Amino acid sequence: MNSNYSSSSLILANSGSGIKIPIYNNKNFIIWESRVKAHLRAINAIKAIEKDIVLEDMTPDDIAADTIAKGVIIEHVNDLLMLTLNPFSRAYDMFEFSMLS
Repeated sequence: MNSNYSSSSLILANSGSGIKIPIYNNKNFIIWESRVKAHLRAINAIKAIEKDIVLEDMTPDDIAADTIAKGVIIEHVNDLLMLTLNPFSRAYDMFEFSMLS
């Protein structure tokens, strides 16, 4: 496993980066986007939303970043959007769809 995803990184992902991410409500995308990106960058999971990698080509590190990013996204959107995003299998797709909402 890459040192970027050590157990301490996973603990950091669970405890947060200290960056307050608002709940996305279809009106605050610019602030939501910049804070989600800053948070994912701080916990070494930004590549999950910046690189369009198909599931079959993901490394274990990519899968770890994707799992963390999906959790961050789902946790910080309103309930209706969460239900819409739930079927997506990659954080990249969730984030892209959020930009269109």
